[in-house]
Amino acid sequence: MFRPLLLMSALSLLSPCALFSSSEPEDLAEGRPAGETCSSSKDCGSGRACVESRCQSLETSIAGELLAAAGRELYLAGDMRGAIDAYNDAFIAFERKGLVAPPDVRCEAAETAIAAGDAEIPRDQAARLVHECALSSLPFSKARTAALEALSRLRHDGLSLERLDRDAPADAYFTARPLRPTADSIAVSISINEANHQGYAEVRERLESGPLRAAAVDCFIQAWELTQAKAAEANIEVNFRSRLRDMGSYDIYEGRAEVTELPGEGFGPCVARVVGASLGESIRVRRTLSWTMPIHVSASIQ
Repeated sequence: MFRPLLLMSALSLLSPCALFSSSEPEDLAEGRPAGETCSSSKDCGSGRACVESRCQSLETSIAGELLAAAGRELYLAGDMRGAIDAYNDAFIAFERKGLVAPPDVRCEAAETAIAAGDAEIPRDQAARLVHECALSSLPFSKARTAALEALSRLRHDGLSLERLDRDAPADAYFTARPLRPTADSIAVSISINEANHQGYAEVRERLESGPLRAAAVDCFIQAWELTQAKAAEANIEVNFRSRLRDMGSYDIYEGRAEVTELPGEGFGPCVARVVGASLGESIRVRRTLSWTMPIHVSASIQ
């Protein structure tokens, strides 16, 4: 039976009031708090040990640790639904023992919530998880940084950075005006010169009937993430060469079209890779020949 969405129940992962707002256990003795750097266990005080140069509480739920590890493995395997369920069970296991899940587990769960996307977890709830992770962990710790990096990919979707600097979690985080362009807001122009070369019409048809226009939109959005430019263009060359093939009792001339790759990343190289993937199989012609097809692709925000 399919389990209900995580964090929608009182004990679930995305239920900050029940889990993340629970009071932290009081310090067992003087010493550095859990998560702070240390050189030996005596730096951490009673009830804590120095593990991988950080103070860790000796109180734990082994079942919670196992389930959190399972959640991480499922996340790395791409099973977001399974990872969410595992983290949910991990939080429940810690709560059964009267414990709050460790900061690293909270942060890994928050990273998973962001990666799962809106179809699984509303982004405001996922962003709240990241905020809770940050409030409970030390700056620049590995799991905290990974969760913040995941959330940073949504910073152009209306994420309010000011709310992340508050000392308490908010109910909504995507309250600003989205800056990221949508596919509907992008105009694409594709220009391919006319020519009478053998095989030219076939290659042109493959490009015009393929996913080039939709891919140009995707390439523009990817490039916008890096540059925030309102327009981009690319000049691409497709080179065609044919050769004689001896088939025994007869000969054929067969040619292949290849794209001149553009170095680096960005709009042009991205479009060039799409063009290369759209060229298809070889084309039969009547003689040995070669030609070049120039293609101009531009995209801009309307």
